[in-house]
Amino acid sequence: MNANTRPQKWRVRIVADGRDGQVIYEEAGRALSFYWEFGAGPVIVGVAVGDAADWRADHPWAAERRDEIIARLGAELIRQKVPAGRAELDASGRFLNVFSAGAPPAPAQPRARAAAADFVWRLNKARSRMGMIILALALIAGATLLAGRSLLTIRTIGAPAGASARAGDFIVTPISRLEPYVPSLDRNPGRDRYSIGLLVHSVRDEEWRRYATVAEGKTGSNSANVRIEGVKGDHVWFGAPEERIVDARAARVLSADDANGMAPPPRPAGAETLIRLATPERRLESLLAAPGDEGLPAPREGGEMVNASYLRAAPYQGALSPGGDRLLLYWTKRYREGAMIVARVDAKGDTVWRTQTGIGRLDEALPDLDRPAFIGARPRIEGKVAEPLLVVIDAETGRAATHSLLVE
Repeated sequence: MNANTRPQKWRVRIVADGRDGQVIYEEAGRALSFYWEFGAGPVIVGVAVGDAADWRADHPWAAERRDEIIARLGAELIRQKVPAGRAELDASGRFLNVFSAGAPPAPAQPRARAAAADFVWRLNKARSRMGMIILALALIAGATLLAGRSLLTIRTIGAPAGASARAGDFIVTPISRLEPYVPSLDRNPGRDRYSIGLLVHSVRDEEWRRYATVAEGKTGSNSANVRIEGVKGDHVWFGAPEERIVDARAARVLSADDANGMAPPPRPAGAETLIRLATPERRLESLLAAPGDEGLPAPREGGEMVNASYLRAAPYQGALSPGGDRLLLYWTKRYREGAMIVARVDAKGDTVWRTQTGIGRLDEALPDLDRPAFIGARPRIEGKVAEPLLVVIDAETGRAATHSLLVE
């Protein structure tokens, strides 16, 4: 291997376990491990590197570069552990010894010590291999433990935790999620913790969906008190339960510096205050008007209509009137067994378009002349929890964009 093709990225790691350990040389996704131990006299550390024959047998991929790699090992041992020291191979060529600064040259190895040095080499080689085996077993055990814990961890899903709101071209929905946990026989639900955030959908782009985590580690009582406190442009004042300001367009929580000095939205007054204090059912009722009320036409479309109502422009105000028409909401089956239908009806009661929303139980309506939105759950199926949905309607064409309100 010539100099132009040698790996340029390499490193030496020293792993200590008391008075001995491993020196690990890594490059190009491969590794060599050598046993080391503290020495005596001028020898600070001895590393069992092996001779050329050992490398050809144990490390064939690096055998031709043995001298280069051993030089790197010595240089790193000195740089990391013995500044101003020196590293030399012993007379057997199997041990890399690191000497302290100013130590005399190593004496030639007497013939009588050659057999002892060879024995020490074999012993240290066995220790190195045993250390690698123990390390591999420890890694496998750790991975198995982590995998087992991961398999046992109950993964949770976030769901709506309060009334949604419009923020410019965005619909924002408070979300509460039980944080993942490992089940146990003595599990105490009082120790459960929740993360809280805002799920944001664009009414213009069906693919645009973002989630902003606002708070984590909250108790169950905290998660039950989340609320949208006000909206001003694209910014949402959100109690989680501490007040935070969320930029809906960027789907991020503003820092204290960014939020400092921002004028809050105007406080509700009069009837609006009472509406905010009302139950979700009463708030929804304030946005619906029956055919015949306030001169609203009776729809001419044939077939059974269950709970037919016109959508108001605002609570207790006149009916929403896109292009002079009205938006009619109704079901063709008993409430929650079928899906809600939205129809655009002209002044005579004739249908301009109609579309099925997929919502069985309607919880919220967010009126808008261009893109009204509806929040609820799918039709009831025995033994299953109905998925919460957001449906945005194009008032001109009747096209429906359906979004799940679950957060994985």
